[in-house]
Amino acid sequence: LKTVVLERNSGHRGGKDNVFVVFYHPKCGHCRKFEPTFFEVAKKVREPPHSEALQNLAVARYNMGRGRLPSQARDLGIKVPGTPSLYFVQHEPSFRRSKYDGRRSTKDLLRWLEMEVTNTNTTSDSS
Repeated sequence: LKTVVLERNSGHRGGKDNVFVVFYHPKCGHCRKFEPTFFEVAKKVREPPHSEALQNLAVARYNMGRGRLPSQARDLGIKVPGTPSLYFVQHEPSFRRSKYDGRRSTKDLLRWLEMEVTNTNTTSDSS
């Protein structure tokens, strides 16, 4: 995985306008259980039929075991009350973020990400 910067005006998202980011802790049992699903989602977003809809999506994760939530994430209004916490962050055409609270299956996550990516006209915050 590549480093992704979550700042509103950052160009360090690998040229992508959208980011799916997971905040995790390496000692968290839920996070360890979710890890294979995360990597499966990261792989699937680059494969048909998902690759076309999700071609503008970067996939990232942040290790919360290193300390506090990064200031860039706090500045964007991201809150991590527990791990894993899953967010979709849209930077273009307008900024918004959305927290995922559904089932943590590959199928459900891909469906949610496709819905979020195609919902580019929404500017409201759903976190």
